[in-house]
Amino acid sequence: YDRTYILLHASTDDDWIGAITTSQTWRSQRWTIGYSADDAGIGDLDRRRVIVVNPSLWADPILPWFEFWYPEVIVQTLQASSPAELTTRLNALN
Repeated sequence: YDRTYILLHASTDDDWIGAITTSQTWRSQRWTIGYSADDAGIGDLDRRRVIVVNPSLWADPILPWFEFWYPEVIVQTLQASSPAELTTRLNALN
């Protein structure tokens, strides 16, 4: 099966998860949400995609990390300055 994992940095609070779960995209897709880059990349699946929310929050650059450890994973980034903006940006993906 295909999996899309929305990756949040550990410093984000519950408002960001609420922004995801109230988006139309999450309601229609039921993507996985979490804080672990390893959990996002691991798995013997047909297609793995990770959407990294605010990649600049990661101390180590997260995109090269994925390229090294999980090169077959499709990685996208999504920059949002607030939970409300995250909802808007996710809805634009739907």
